[in-house]
Amino acid sequence: MIPSRYLAAPEFHEQFHRQLLATDRWNAFAYIYDQLARLHRPVGIVETGCARLAGNWIGDGDSTVVWAWIAKTLGGLVTSYDISPDSCKVARHLAPTANIVEMDSIKGLATYPAPDMIDFLYLDSMDYDGDPSALHHLEELGTVWNNLQPGTIIAIDDNLGGGEGKHKFVLRRLGISGIEPVVWGKVVIWRKPIQGPSWEEMTDNEANYR
Repeated sequence: MIPSRYLAAPEFHEQFHRQLLATDRWNAFAYIYDQLARLHRPVGIVETGCARLAGNWIGDGDSTVVWAWIAKTLGGLVTSYDISPDSCKVARHLAPTANIVEMDSIKGLATYPAPDMIDFLYLDSMDYDGDPSALHHLEELGTVWNNLQPGTIIAIDDNLGGGEGKHKFVLRRLGISGIEPVVWGKVVIWRKPIQGPSWEEMTDNEANYR
């Protein structure tokens, strides 16, 4: 795993350090920017659950604002799916260069036109309410996993510690197949491995796990 205090690129540090440091998301978001910048090309970012309140860095992290800045800086496109008309309206105001789509996240991911072009997938579509939320995020990932390219960055917000949070079932499903997080904190991050198992194989591995 990366160090607990990640040394971000100067441009990212200048733009977001003050806002993000108090949210416990700084380390993860700085890592994400650095890894995407290393591609040296336009990037594809897909998010579920968009920013819903200006300046809500401690709450939802205003992630759509961050991803839109990254896409503007590096080149590329951000698509964010959210079922709330009010949240979509706010996100369009905060991040006018992002493609904000008012749609159920699982349907959105299932119909996304180029899942093999996603470099970074950020899952944060439901307020945490226990297992239903964690299962929803598992289903989101399962919708696109087989079409993601090796190396794709996958992140889930709201790790509450003690094995609880939106990442709970994704952590188990991937971990049983030997895919461990590269970043652990408020935001948990994985990289899709080269020649990794299919979603169906991972589901079978979990069903057979003792």
